[in-house]
Amino acid sequence: MDNNLQHYASPYYDPQKAHEYYMRTRELKGRRSATKLSDEGKKAWSYTKNEIKAEKKAKVEGGTGKAKTNYNSA
Repeated sequence: MDNNLQHYASPYYDPQKAHEYYMRTRELKGRRSATKLSDEGKKAWSYTKNEIKAEKKAKVEGGTGKAKTNYNSA
């Protein structure tokens, strides 16, 4: 049995070239900022965030239903 790794069955695959391409083109992407959203987008983001927080709180408290959410009107 051959102990060499075969990444692809293609004879055109070159692992060294693939690594060089990866190193040349890699780019880390940060978190999206909520400050760049429109007013409507901010409302949707806030609503979603509060719903997720409420569901987590309900699970922690052992409740099966939705937890009561408090919305601050800004």
